[in-house]
Amino acid sequence: SDYVSKLDRGTGETIETYKVGGSEMPGPFALEFDGENIWVANYFENSIDRLSLKGEVLQTIQPGIDPVSMTFDGTYLWVVLVDEDSVAKINPKDGDIESFHLVPKGPREIMFNNENLWIISFDDQILTKMDVQGNLVGEINVGGGPWAITSDEKYIWIADSTEALIHRI
Repeated sequence: SDYVSKLDRGTGETIETYKVGGSEMPGPFALEFDGENIWVANYFENSIDRLSLKGEVLQTIQPGIDPVSMTFDGTYLWVVLVDEDSVAKINPKDGDIESFHLVPKGPREIMFNNENLWIISFDDQILTKMDVQGNLVGEINVGGGPWAITSDEKYIWIADSTEALIHRI
């Protein structure tokens, strides 16, 4: 469905449900909070919506083809465009696309660890390190089918979707 729900942290109950996107295909794939608004990546619509905390759609932008993951670095919103093998850098204040940055084939997820951006690329089986200016500064071949990524204070963790593995880097 094309909805995002606000849940009560204590009970897990749905407080409100908000309509996003608008196509016949389900599209919300990712959510990100920028300190003021919620951003929703609508994969099948090639759009992202900026929602107020009251659920009002404030803006819809078209960053590129198939936005699948997002992260906020404290200044910019970074959006993975899976079928363009790139990442869009977006100013969350006005929705302007500042730049595009090519990454290895099949990017699936992005995260920011308070220093750098890290992008998982499923097709090339690579973890890419990118600085906040958009420069690729390193790559690690992780093999398998890297799909999801997170970090703690010391390590980066990668879920492999083709093998029963979690990589710790």
